[in-house]
Amino acid sequence: MTKLDYWLWLSLKNNMGHNKITKLLEIFESPEEIYNTPKRKLLKTDGLSKEEIKELSNKSFKKVQSVKDECRKLGIRILTYDSSYYPEKLKHLPDPPYVLYVKSRERINLNDKLCIAVVGNRLMTDYGRGAAIDISKGLAVSGAVVVSGMARGIDGAAHTGALRVNGLTVAVLGCGLDIAYPPEHSEMMGAIAEAGMVISEYPPGTPPLAQNFPVRNRIISGLSDGVVVVEAPDKSGSLITADLALQQGRDVFAVPGDITRGHSKGTNDLIRQGAILATSAFDILSEYNEKYINLLTEHTNNSSLDNTEIDVEEKTFEFPNDGRYDSLSELSKKIVYNLTLTPVHFDTLLSKFDVSVDELTGELVMLEIDGFIKTLPGKNFILNI
Repeated sequence: MTKLDYWLWLSLKNNMGHNKITKLLEIFESPEEIYNTPKRKLLKTDGLSKEEIKELSNKSFKKVQSVKDECRKLGIRILTYDSSYYPEKLKHLPDPPYVLYVKSRERINLNDKLCIAVVGNRLMTDYGRGAAIDISKGLAVSGAVVVSGMARGIDGAAHTGALRVNGLTVAVLGCGLDIAYPPEHSEMMGAIAEAGMVISEYPPGTPPLAQNFPVRNRIISGLSDGVVVVEAPDKSGSLITADLALQQGRDVFAVPGDITRGHSKGTNDLIRQGAILATSAFDILSEYNEKYINLLTEHTNNSSLDNTEIDVEEKTFEFPNDGRYDSLSELSKKIVYNLTLTPVHFDTLLSKFDVSVDELTGELVMLEIDGFIKTLPGKNFILNI
């Protein structure tokens, strides 16, 4: 048996929670030692129930082999607590996930990267979506890793923003990695696995049970240096993530919202309670200038991080592989990339591209016909979501 087998054997025990495993590892040096401990010694170990002793006395590796076979078939890597690729930040949690299941095209070491969680309400407004996309684009283009939960709403918008600039993004799921949840994010999940990582502490076959999601939130905040709450009512799962972040010693940022709308009550309350106000990616990145000094060096002089714009003439953009963008010209893709839910004037777009007025007008007309953008009064344009 390998170290991996022993970690899996321990993590797959029924009713053996993270806190219990943590206490066991304070008594025994390793999962292998726990495995080799006879029942008579387990009976003398403080804090173990009869059911837990029965579980630990079962030395079968049948379930371990089944999970390994399934992961191999699905292309899922298994990352254990003692792996060099295991995120160091998670080791400081009181209840770390001792085994992580990972889908990614390449092995990614998060330990030398600035990781920022971007979370918010599932029932987002246009304002919230635009803010999440803009901030995530700015973070990702500057080298930060955007972490979220791939849920409907703000989570999905955060991943979308990072993907639009070919940035690194990590999705933490509350189910097995053989399940896309929500189902409509199946293509997004594939894009994230290609450009970043999809991770879970749950083995393949675990359904998206409601109780799993508050538990997985500790990983979202635990992976991150800071947590940005974009939009949240006064009762929201993203506020749970913010509370966990504070308990874990992470920074908490909040995007201010309309004081007349319930969608913003939670974020505005966070600001009132001392969260760092964030109106742009730069507001967030500047908090880490000393710790990750090389991250900002390349971008502070030439990039407008306060509005998350980058030089479109020097970039070739790749859009999510969902088929919608396949027929667009390169100019149309650049136009879509530069639009959000904040109106952009025709002259601003014209100044970005080396094209004529007629050529830009024609592209804008076709984009509106195809449903990608909307025209507003005064020759202003926004994304059509």
